[in-house]
Amino acid sequence: MKNEKRNFDQDAALWDQNPGRVKVATDIAQTMIREVNPDSTMDVLDFGCGTGLLTLALQPMVHSISALTAKK
Repeated sequence: MKNEKRNFDQDAALWDQNPGRVKVATDIAQTMIREVNPDSTMDVLDFGCGTGLLTLALQPMVHSISALTAKK
């Protein structure tokens, strides 16, 4: 395991260019939509949002969504 610090901003700039990561986020969003059935009455918190792939997928369906990422 590496003990070196990662640079989130540097990693995030290229994160969404990886098709595998985009597919995983899309699959998770589709499962959440199917199981939770988000609607315009819901206020949502995406905790640990990273680059916001899930946030962007859910945003059109809900009243509001807040995205929070923790940076060490």
